[in-house]
This record gives sequence, C-alpha cells and structure tokens, in this order.
Amino acid sequence: MAALSAALAVSVLAFKFDDLAALMLFVVSFVASLSTSSASATCVTMPRRRASFGGLSVFMFSMCGIVLADNLFMILSSGSLSASAPTC
Repeated sequence: MAALSAALAVSVLAFKFDDLAALMLFVVSFVASLSTSSASATCVTMPRRRASFGGLSVFMFSMCGIVLADNLFMILSSGSLSASAPTC
C-alpha cells in the first residue's frame, strides 16, 4: 500500500518539458519582463508597491506552472494559485 501511495504522489507532481513548453516559457517570461518593467515605471508613487510586485511574481510562477503541467491536477492547482495572487 505504501508503494502505491508513493507512486501516486510522484505521478501527481509531474512536469513536462518539450519544445512547445520551452517556447511558451519564453513567451510567458518575455511578457512578464515587459509587464514588470512597465509596472516599475508607473507604480513609483504607489503605497503598496512591494505587495503588487509580490503578486506579480506569484502570478508569473503560477503561469510557468500551468505551462509545465503534465496532468489536470497540476493545471488546476497552478490555476487556483494564479487566481489567488494578490493584486493592487
């Protein structure tokens, strides 16, 4: 029974990295770098500037998780993480 639960735990956290995933990671990273540089220029006077950049980082992490997900559980967990990312 322990071997079955260990195999299930390994199969739940599965990532897939192929040519399409590499291209999508490049696109997501490029768009995130553009939005981060734009936000750093426009959010100079915001009182919660650090919190908004933290939320942007969590959103970026979850988008990379969605791109690399190999099964439905990983897609849904990364999607729920992106939905709960803090905003300004």
